[in-house]
Amino acid sequence: MEVRNVFVLIVLTLLAVAGLVFIHQSNDHLECETQVENYTNAEGGEVTTKTHICKERFAI
Repeated sequence: MEVRNVFVLIVLTLLAVAGLVFIHQSNDHLECETQVENYTNAEGGEVTTKTHICKERFAI
């Protein structure tokens, strides 16, 4: 009985890892963009600000 429990645990772990890999690989961010803003601060140095904007409801 103990061997069966270990086998079930291994199978569930593999399924969870496969699901996470699938979600990570299939998330293509088609609705996302990176907005870059360059400006000069009061001291004369150039500052670059990057903002990640997603129009998706759920961005995983």
